[in-house]
Amino acid sequence: MPLFSDIDAFMRQAGFQLFQLEREHWIRKNNIATFDSSPQLIWANALYLLPKQVFLQRLKLSKHPK
Repeated sequence: MPLFSDIDAFMRQAGFQLFQLEREHWIRKNNIATFDSSPQLIWANALYLLPKQVFLQRLKLSKHPK
C-alpha cells in the first residue's frame, strides 16, 4: 500500500496541489482527553486540485486536440 508521501509526490508531478486535508484522530485506550493528550492520527482525506491556470490550459487543449 502506498504511503501518503508517495501519493503526494505522484499528484504533484501531475501538476496537482494539496488543497485540503481532513484528518481523523482517535484517543488512545484510556479514553481520556486532556490539555496535553496527543490523539493518534488514524486516517485523512486529501483533496488535490489543479491550479486555475493549469486547469484552464488543460481544458483548452482537450477542446482543441492537435
